[in-house]
Amino acid sequence: MVSKNTKIPRRAAARTPARRQDRSAAAVRPEVMAAGERNRRMVLGADYVERSAARAQANPFFAPLQEAVTGLAWGAVWDRPGLDLKTRSLITVTALLATGRHDELRLHLQGARNIGWSASEIQEIILHAACYCGMPVAVTAFGIAADIYADPAAMPAAASRKPATRTAAKGKRPRTESVSSGGK
Repeated sequence: MVSKNTKIPRRAAARTPARRQDRSAAAVRPEVMAAGERNRRMVLGADYVERSAARAQANPFFAPLQEAVTGLAWGAVWDRPGLDLKTRSLITVTALLATGRHDELRLHLQGARNIGWSASEIQEIILHAACYCGMPVAVTAFGIAADIYADPAAMPAAASRKPATRTAAKGKRPRTESVSSGGK
């Protein structure tokens, strides 16, 4: 048993509920929150974002999650330089496919469609991931993607753009020489 005079180590004190409340997504700078809101709307669509915000308004239990998702994930991470939204979308779809997060996979496949991934590109992404994640998850992902890409008329204008062309002949990537690790 702990006596009244026992000191609580700083680490343990930092884990107390009162101290945890100080660390919230509200600490994210307003411009990062704004970037998160912009990215989220661009990828997931305004309707989804508004429904999500309304859910947090109606039930304050969801408010911290809403702030964290918008400020931390969509603002601090998705808005970093170095990768465009389409590439981040590819990574996200693949990670969700690999981890079997089917609800989020559906959401991000819709987002992928919103920012210009074509049905054939999504097929290739899923097929490629199947080699590393397994065929059962690919079968599930194909089913989800087929639902999303079933109606070409429902696709936004951005998604109807032709995919970027490659510079090599016949649409294949140019081969690069491998670099040996033999100290040369």
